[in-house]
Formats: sequence, C-alpha cells, structure tokens
Amino acid sequence: MLRSVLAPRADATRWVVIKGLVATGAFGDEHARFYRRSWGRGVSDDEFFSEMVSRFVEKSGDSGVEKGGVKSKAKDKRGLNPLLIIAPIGAQAFDAYSTKQALKAGGKEGNPVIAPLTEGADWKLYAPKMAGGLLIGVAADQLARHGHRNAAKVISAINITVPIGVGISNMSKAKK
Repeated sequence: MLRSVLAPRADATRWVVIKGLVATGAFGDEHARFYRRSWGRGVSDDEFFSEMVSRFVEKSGDSGVEKGGVKSKAKDKRGLNPLLIIAPIGAQAFDAYSTKQALKAGGKEGNPVIAPLTEGADWKLYAPKMAGGLLIGVAADQLARHGHRNAAKVISAINITVPIGVGISNMSKAKK
C-alpha cells in the first residue's frame, strides 16, 4: 500500500532528476528512454540510479568510477592545472618583492626564520621563497595525482592567497 502511494512521487522525482541531467547535457536521450521504460515497473531507486550511473560511465568513458565504486586508475593520474602549480611561485615572488619594499621603507621582518635572508643580496630572499612555492605546488600536484584533488586545490589556493595577502600588507606598509 505504502509503495503504491509513494511510487508516483518517486517517479516524479526520478523524472525531474533525469530531465535536469538531460537538460544540462550530463545524460543523453538514451538515459531518458531508459527512464521511460522503467516507469511504473517497480524498479527501486537504488536499481534505477545505479543503472543510470553505469550507463553514464559507459557513455562518458572516464568518469573515475568503475562498477562497484572503485576509482579508475585513469582518474587518479590527473594532476593539477599547471596554473595551480606555477601561481604559488609568483605569489611567493610578490611576497619577497613586497618584503624588500617594506624593508626599504623602514619596516622590519616579523618572521625570525626569514629575517636573516632579508639582509644582503635580493636572491637570498627570492630563491628560498620561490623554491618553497615550487615545492608546495609540486607536492599538491602529486597529492592530486593520487586521488586527492580537492585537498590539493585547497593547499594550492592557500599557497597562493596567503603570500599575496602578506604582500599586499607589506606594500601598504611600504607606502606609508
């Protein structure tokens, strides 16, 4: 009894999901045809959606998921966008430049590890900062290649935004 009451609602929900996926281009018309064939035949939601996912995997080729929920090796091999590897180097270079400008304006380096590097030639500050940006960018890329893409993107984003924020702060102090 309960199934017959809920079935129209489940079918309507399925239809909305499928129409949305077809409209966005995620699923093709063959998926909608499968839905129409399953309409009213008592196909459970789990069976329905697992069939839809398997048909989508067959169509797209590389979705990163194989049957049984195991990640495919092709998905794990994808690294980060090269900009997310290179941008931290530029951010660290901007931080080093702004630090030098703030020091010329009479500021003082607050980081005791970096303070000895600020004296003397510019390369003493630029080289370790940019190398650190490169190392973190490469480490994030390796993390992405081992299936942790979101964590790698967060690490890369932090490694870009923090030095830029510090650099902006340094530049504001240099202009005073």
